[in-house]
Amino acid sequence: MTICADTPAENSAGQEAKDPRAAAEQKEPFLFNIQVPVWKYALVMAVISFVPSILLSFGLGAAGVMTEESGPELGGFGPVTDFAMIVWLSPVVETLLMGVILKVLSFISRRRYVLAAMSCGVWAGLHSLVSPAWGLVVFWPFFVFSCSYLAWRRRSWRHAVCVTSLIHMLHNLLPGLAIAIKGPVQ
Repeated sequence: MTICADTPAENSAGQEAKDPRAAAEQKEPFLFNIQVPVWKYALVMAVISFVPSILLSFGLGAAGVMTEESGPELGGFGPVTDFAMIVWLSPVVETLLMGVILKVLSFISRRRYVLAAMSCGVWAGLHSLVSPAWGLVVFWPFFVFSCSYLAWRRRSWRHAVCVTSLIHMLHNLLPGLAIAIKGPVQ
C-alpha cells in the first residue's frame, strides 16, 4: 500500500466494504473528508488555501500595507535553489513542525476546528516575525493545512505529512515560480 493511496477498502468479493466509520466520514465537511481521492482533496484544498490568500495579498499590496519593502525577503540563492526551498523544502519542514505544534496544542483542546485555529495562529505569529503583513496572508492557508493534517492523521502520520505537504507545495507553486523567474523579493 502506498502512503497516499486513494482507493477504498474492498472485501474479498470486490465490493466496497460496509464500514460504519466510512459512512460517517462521508458526511464530514470537505476539509476533513478523507474518503475522496488524494489528488482531488489536495487540488481542491490547494485552491481553497491559495485563492483567498492571494486576494488578501493583492489587497494588502493595493492598500500599501504589504510592499516590497515591508514584505518578506524571499529568494536570493539562485532560481533553482529558491524554487526548491519555496516549493519543496519549506512545505515539508513546516508540515513536520506543524505535527509537533498540533500535538502540543492537543493538550489544550481536542476539537479539530479549535486546534486548526490555534495552529494557524501560531504560524501567522511566526511568519509575522519576518513581516507583520505576511502573518495575515498565511493565516488562512495554515488553517487549511492544519485541517488537512488533522484529517489525514486519522489514517496515518505518513498520510498527514504527505497530503498536507502536497497541498502546501501546490499552494507555493505559483509564488515559487514567480520568485525563481523574477528574482528575490525584498
